[in-house]
Amino acid sequence: RPSTIDVVVGGDTQGYLAPCGCTSPMTGGIRRLATAVAQYRGTGGLFLENGGLLEENPRGLVGLRQGVLKALALADAFRAMRVDAVNIGQEELTAGPGTLTQIEELTDRATISTSLEPSATNRLPQWLAHGPFLIGGVTPAAVNLAAITGETAVPLKAAVHRLAEEALKRRLTPILMFRGAAPQAEAFARDEPGLALIVYQSAGTAPLAPIVIGHTMLVTPGDQTKNLVRLEFDGTAFSNYRTVTLTPNYPDEPKVSKIYRSYQAQVGLAHLIELLPRTKTAAFAGSAACASCHGAAFKIWHASAHSHALADLERQGSERDPECLGCHVTGLASTVGFRSRLQTRKLADVSCEACHGPALAHARAPKSYRLPKLAEKSCLGCHTPNNSPNFAFSMFWPKVSHRLTPLRGDNLGKP
Repeated sequence: RPSTIDVVVGGDTQGYLAPCGCTSPMTGGIRRLATAVAQYRGTGGLFLENGGLLEENPRGLVGLRQGVLKALALADAFRAMRVDAVNIGQEELTAGPGTLTQIEELTDRATISTSLEPSATNRLPQWLAHGPFLIGGVTPAAVNLAAITGETAVPLKAAVHRLAEEALKRRLTPILMFRGAAPQAEAFARDEPGLALIVYQSAGTAPLAPIVIGHTMLVTPGDQTKNLVRLEFDGTAFSNYRTVTLTPNYPDEPKVSKIYRSYQAQVGLAHLIELLPRTKTAAFAGSAACASCHGAAFKIWHASAHSHALADLERQGSERDPECLGCHVTGLASTVGFRSRLQTRKLADVSCEACHGPALAHARAPKSYRLPKLAEKSCLGCHTPNNSPNFAFSMFWPKVSHRLTPLRGDNLGKP
């Protein structure tokens, strides 16, 4: 197919560098993305990333510091994938102007923004020409982007029109990457019918079919690096839309795997766990203290995945990652909670007290200190739609249920 160009579209990583959650099989991650990009883009194709590298609302100082590490790792990974263009949006601004400059350098100057006026100090090109294409990128957060870079913002419609005009002048096919939702992308397609492709932002998985308005195709890769979109360009129009889900069928790519391991090491060296804000709580007893009265319940817990949750993280090299650790240990948000396996061994894993709460007082005087009754909401702090998309309490509770466990004495403190 000498006249056909393969195009791969990704974006909206939202800080998910690796698969995350309790569902099986887990999907996504930059290591699998690299394998899929190499497979479908080939040597002469095009790889686009529509920004959204980081979370829009990082959690506190720790989230901001980890975001910087993520941004640099992602930029380095995209360079290894030979990315052709990276759009910049609101999320990247949280990492600060210095990191923005590093992203631009690490991606071999593939980072663009049509939302900024050209100037002697603006390092971000308005657009990039690649083969028959002219690729631009706009963001509704242009004013914020201009403020953090010290540049001048271009109004959204004006930026899109400039791209379409420039492409017409150069006789190139315009591609617009847009850090916004479908309705506004559709308006661009109607206002600028010369646009051949618009990449927009959406939550969840990539749609099974693209939006087509006139001669413009509108596509989105979804979010969290779980999918990518494949297209073909025949010299006139885009066609053959397909989505790819990054399942374990796509093995980890070696170069990007090395970058990811380096990122994990940097997270550990930053001591982010020690910087986490903590709240004063009652003291913990450890699961072993529960076993004397709740023997049968203890056995059920010990046979569950909760009892080796930290070991699962350790196998992945993520045991020092604050975004992961809270759902794999007990009391990470407490001043007397988990610190490390060495310092607080009894609080490693998702122990009894991860659900029932600090129980040292109850263990010492069960008649005087009763533990609160639990409900479904006690599971939902960790089993969120993002981390456990297939989680249904009624289905999973029987696997760990110990509500009817016979207890010693008079059933005080029944779990």
